[in-house]
Amino acid sequence: MWADDGVALITVIGVMLVITILAIGSFSLASQTLFDAQRAEDETRAFRAASAGIDTVISAFGPSTLASYQGMQVTTPDGTATLTVSQTGGDAGEYEIVSRGQGLDGSTETLVQRFFYINLWEMNFAGTGSQSLMSGSSGMNGSSNIYGPFYIKGNLAVEANMSVMEGPLFVKGGKLSTKSGASQIGASTRPVKVYCDGGTDLAKGSVFVAGPFLSVPEITLPGITYDDMRAYSIRAQSESIDGLMSKQYIAAPLANMELTSRGGAMYKYFGDTTATIDPLGAGDTVLALGGAASSVTITGYGTYPCRGTFGSWGAVDTTGAVVPAGGSAPYDAAHRNTFDDFAYWDEFTGEWDLIYISGTVFVDGPLVINDDCLYIGNGTIVANGPVILNGRLRPYSYSTADVVVNKVGEDKKWAMGIVTPKSITLKGRGSNDGTTPIRDNAFDYAGAFYTDDTIFVPQPLTSLRGSILSNKMEFSSPNTDLVTNPLLPTYLPDSLPGGGEGIITPGLWSRM
Repeated sequence: MWADDGVALITVIGVMLVITILAIGSFSLASQTLFDAQRAEDETRAFRAASAGIDTVISAFGPSTLASYQGMQVTTPDGTATLTVSQTGGDAGEYEIVSRGQGLDGSTETLVQRFFYINLWEMNFAGTGSQSLMSGSSGMNGSSNIYGPFYIKGNLAVEANMSVMEGPLFVKGGKLSTKSGASQIGASTRPVKVYCDGGTDLAKGSVFVAGPFLSVPEITLPGITYDDMRAYSIRAQSESIDGLMSKQYIAAPLANMELTSRGGAMYKYFGDTTATIDPLGAGDTVLALGGAASSVTITGYGTYPCRGTFGSWGAVDTTGAVVPAGGSAPYDAAHRNTFDDFAYWDEFTGEWDLIYISGTVFVDGPLVINDDCLYIGNGTIVANGPVILNGRLRPYSYSTADVVVNKVGEDKKWAMGIVTPKSITLKGRGSNDGTTPIRDNAFDYAGAFYTDDTIFVPQPLTSLRGSILSNKMEFSSPNTDLVTNPLLPTYLPDSLPGGGEGIITPGLWSRM
C-alpha cells in the first residue's frame, strides 16, 4: 500500500509540475502578447501622430508659406509630429512632406508623402477626353511652340518644327512622342521636366528632358453648372448697381459713373422665370462688339439685353499716355453713364477698339467680338453660349507697335477672363512673328480663357499669352504659340472657375 501511495504522490507532483510549467508558459506568452500589443499601440499612436502632421500640412498648404512648415510641430492626443516640407519638382509643383511622429512613450514613426500643388491658371490645360488635343495627327502642327506648364490627357505628338521649350509637361493616359528630326523638347541648358504615364518615343529630334516620371496627377476641370451660371449673373447684377468699380487695378481710383438711383429693377438674372429673355432656349441675348457697322450692336430680347453691365468709364492714366473717357450708349443715350463695370469704345484707334472691364459681366447667350480690341481693367465676361473672337484681344498699350506690347497691361495688372460652358473660337491672327525671345512677341490674345467644351484656333500664325483651360484644344493650322504668363495668378480676374487656391493631388507615399 505504501508503494501505491508513493506512486500516487509522484504522479500528483508530476501533474503539478506540468501545470506549473504550463502556467508559467502561458503567463510568459500572455506577457509577451501584452507587450507586443502595447508596443503596436505605441507605434500606432506614433503613426497616427505622423499622419495627423501630414493632414495638417495638406489642409492648409500654400507655396507662399513653405518656410513656415520647416520644423513645425503638431501635437495630438497620440503624440507629436515634427515636419519638414520641401519642393522636389522644381517648377512642376511637386512637394515632399517628411513627418516624424513620436508617441507618448517615445516610439517613433516616419512617413513620407509626395503631392502636387497646382494652380490651374499657371498652365495651359486640355484635359477631359481620351484625346484632348486634336490637330492633324493628334498633335499641334509644325512651327508651333509651347512655353510654360502644359497638361494634356491623351497623346501628344511633337510634330516637325514644333517645340516644347518650357515645362513642366504633363501627359496623362497617353503617349508622348517626337515625329521628326526637326522636333524639339527642351534645350541643353534648360531641360523640360516630363511626367508621362503612357509611354514615350523620343528618339527623333532634339530632346532634353528630366524624366519621364510616371507619377502624373489626375486633374479634372471644375466644370460649370446651372447654379454657377445663376451665381455669375446675380453677381454681375449686384456689381452693376453698387456704385463702385468692381476692381481697382488702376493707379488712381476712377470717379464713379453709375447712376445708382436707378436701382436694379431692370435686371433679370439667369434662370429668373419673370425675365423677358429666355434664359436657356433659342433667341438668347447676343452681345456683338464691332462689325461692319463700326459700332456696338446688341441683338436679342429685353430692354437691357446685356444685363445692365454696359456703360462708360472715365479717363485712365497709363504708362506713357492718358486714355480719354470711353464708352458709348447704343441702346439709350440717356443712360450712357448708368453702369461702369463694362464699356466699349468703337474705333479707339484706326485699327483697334477699346474695351473697359471690371468685375463680372454676364451675357445670357453667345459672345461675339468682331474687331481687334485692346482692353483696360481686370474682369471676366461669362457667356451662356459659344464665344467667337473674330479679332485679336490683348491688354492696352500706349503703342500697339511696342515690342513688348503686353508689358503695360501686365504692369497694371490688367487681365480679361472669358468663361463659357460652350466652345471658344479664336480667329484673330498675325502676331506670331518669330520675334526672339518669344515672350516679347505682340500676342494676338492675352488673358484667361475657360471653356467646358473645345477651344478652336483655326488660323495660322496665332499666338496666345496667358492660360487656356479647356476640355479639348483644336488647332487646325501651323504656327500656333501657347505661352503662359507666370504673373497671371497674382491678379487673376474674379469669376474664373478654379481661381484662387491651387489644387492638391497625392503622389507617392512611403513609411520609413
